[in-house]
Amino acid sequence: MVWGPQAGYFAAHQPVPLTIAPVTPGVDGPTLPMMFDISMGLRKEDTALRGQLGDAMERNRSAIDRILADYGVPRTDPP
Repeated sequence: MVWGPQAGYFAAHQPVPLTIAPVTPGVDGPTLPMMFDISMGLRKEDTALRGQLGDAMERNRSAIDRILADYGVPRTDPP
């Protein structure tokens, strides 16, 4: 079991075709998630920076989607 971004990148570089599949179930028991989003962290009080990052991510969404696709990062949301 490997985190999706790492699995996608290395699977694409293997000499034999590999299939990436999400872990099922997505939650083990009542509280242990097995699937995680990629995220950024910042201080709670940095609301201005949070807004700037959100705006930058929205402006660059198509470039971010291309980078994720180029590296084989599996997606659970539509790109």
